[in-house]
Amino acid sequence: MSKLDPGLFSGSPWMDTAKAARTSVLAIGSHIQWPDDMGMPDEVGEIAFSELHELTEAALTALNPGLILSPVVAPTFDCVDVATLLRGLGYRGSYRALTGRIPNPEIIRREIRAQCPGLDFDVIMVDRVKGRRAS
Repeated sequence: MSKLDPGLFSGSPWMDTAKAARTSVLAIGSHIQWPDDMGMPDEVGEIAFSELHELTEAALTALNPGLILSPVVAPTFDCVDVATLLRGLGYRGSYRALTGRIPNPEIIRREIRAQCPGLDFDVIMVDRVKGRRAS
């Protein structure tokens, strides 16, 4: 399992909840889509990686993640695909989509709320995505 850079998520509104629950984290996408030096504080728990097509009800039950992360847009999926699948699988934890700076993340939030009501979703803008500084 890889670690996530604590600075990547410092100040995130959901981080305190994740720490308090010692949450297991599932990152959607190949581990090569995520920065090699990503790390989360030890309080967050372990991080597992899964391709979107590998995510099934059985996998969610086995991993039991309290927090799922994905990029807003990846080469083979986007956060709408992930949110729709999670809702269909009955996922009850938190889902956060990461992106660099974008002009209006509320558009994405509204789209997910419309298509997946009740899903605990948010867009998190970070300074680094995929090992690069966001522009």
